[in-house]
Amino acid sequence: MNIRSQQRLAVILSLILVTLSGQVAAQSPSDQLQSSATLGLRTVTVVSASEVQIDDPTHRTLLSETPSGVVRIGQLETDALAHIGHVEIGTEQTEPLDEDIVENLGTSRYDLWLRGTDDGLRLQVADSQGDMATDPANVLGSIPLTHRSVTRQTPTLVTGFVPTGADGGDLLVRWGSHEWAVDVQFAEPRETFRSQRVSGLGDQRTYDFDSREIQLSNRLSQRNIATVTLSDGPRLSVVFPRDLKVDHRDFAHLVSVETGSIVRVTASAVTRLDIDVPIQFGDLVINTGNVGLRDSPGAYGIWLKRGEGSWRLVFNNEPDAWGTQYNPELDLGEVDLHYAQSLLAGDSMSDAVRDMAASVVMTGTDEGRFVLVWGPHEWTADFTVVR
Repeated sequence: MNIRSQQRLAVILSLILVTLSGQVAAQSPSDQLQSSATLGLRTVTVVSASEVQIDDPTHRTLLSETPSGVVRIGQLETDALAHIGHVEIGTEQTEPLDEDIVENLGTSRYDLWLRGTDDGLRLQVADSQGDMATDPANVLGSIPLTHRSVTRQTPTLVTGFVPTGADGGDLLVRWGSHEWAVDVQFAEPRETFRSQRVSGLGDQRTYDFDSREIQLSNRLSQRNIATVTLSDGPRLSVVFPRDLKVDHRDFAHLVSVETGSIVRVTASAVTRLDIDVPIQFGDLVINTGNVGLRDSPGAYGIWLKRGEGSWRLVFNNEPDAWGTQYNPELDLGEVDLHYAQSLLAGDSMSDAVRDMAASVVMTGTDEGRFVLVWGPHEWTADFTVVR
């Protein structure tokens, strides 16, 4: 690997390390909910504005039959070229022409606004101004939102990102009994940088070489990561297979999985849940204390299981097993999953070809949802954070 590629890769991995550590730039206060995903070495982070309350008279006109007004709902950061709806954001991370110039590898930040219009609510993407701004500056575009009503009330507005494949996901906004969504897609895959190896010659490394970059690069070469950082600091992460497509034989096996059997994945390690605090699915509490190869307070393998006319989510005490090496003796417990098939609900045909993706998304201050998608299939389970 030449010096130029080494510099570029080091910057990319450093940015990802910051994201995975639950840190964001100075413009993003540490007391705000954050959700991020690293998909093929491309990262997007959404920081939720925590002060927007459903009972605030200032914002009531936004939820009226003829919505009006505007409110800042958070900030989005990305280190790659992407699209929110029809609006282009970020920058293309091209190979620098000069070995000493790597400044073009950085994070682009945008404020997210909810604005009432004659055509309903719209998401506005604008230049970043910070928390004190009351109106967007230099709006890049206004984007229609998909709306649905939800039964669980969310008094404080929550904004988050949910991966729905290898190249993007949904920006979700929950407020009161409403949920809005818009598609976020990376423009192009990020190329990995491979050395042009010469027989008998290795890479020279200095005494201060940080091996975390190689470990992270190896892990992300086959896995993607989605992380939620709660407002008081704890993180919940899901590490899932990268590029597990619908034309893979593992997807074809879904239809033939027998009742009571586990869905096995031949091309990747098991999907993994990392938690800094206990969470609870129904009556099942997932505690910290079970550790694996990564440095997290709690780590579990999560497996999909076919039930009698239903699906189940199994939590296993072996977080680092290969996707075919399921050991039922290490099971912690299992919970019911809600299952939906996107195309049956009239969703876009693009849902039929979604790569496998898994994540957690917060639906309230201490309430959240586990989401697993693969092709037209979607499985979800609600949880609460145990305090």
